[in-house]
Amino acid sequence: MTDKIKMVVFCIVSTRIGWILIAESTEGICLLEFLGKEQPDGTAALDAIRRAFPKIDLAATARMTPLLEKAARAVYDYLKEGAPLPDLPLDLQNGTTFQQQVWTALRRIPFGETRSYGQIAREIDNPEAARAVGHACGSNPVPLFVPCHRVLGSGGALGGFSAGLHVKKALLSLERAHSQADAESSS
Repeated sequence: MTDKIKMVVFCIVSTRIGWILIAESTEGICLLEFLGKEQPDGTAALDAIRRAFPKIDLAATARMTPLLEKAARAVYDYLKEGAPLPDLPLDLQNGTTFQQQVWTALRRIPFGETRSYGQIAREIDNPEAARAVGHACGSNPVPLFVPCHRVLGSGGALGGFSAGLHVKKALLSLERAHSQADAESSS
């Protein structure tokens, strides 16, 4: 990947679905990891960052930056109130070209809507790659900001999600409820 040391700062946010690690590199938000219901210690955060970037020398520090503060507030508001996430700078450079194509397509899925793995494969002009799209979703380093939870299997099956299917189901319900409320209030 790179011979340079990747400088990463991170914060851990308490949300209604558990603790979430958000990390930032010099390029943007590079990791969002669900850490579970129990309050994690700094070691758990560093371990998660090292797992996400196994081939890169890291220098990670717990520190709040303006971007991390904005990201943490956005995630908190999204999970509490269903507020759509803003378009923040993301560092997705560790993904393959194919993964980056998938992640770009995922970012185009509107709030409250879903697509199938096959639809995403067709959107990126690789119609036989539905299974590979699923793997790219599973490799997504910044779920929520790249909304892989909005991708379903054929026939509406949930598929998978890094934080568990119960979280994916809750995220989809949250978005559906808020997009329906928005549609009703604008009519």
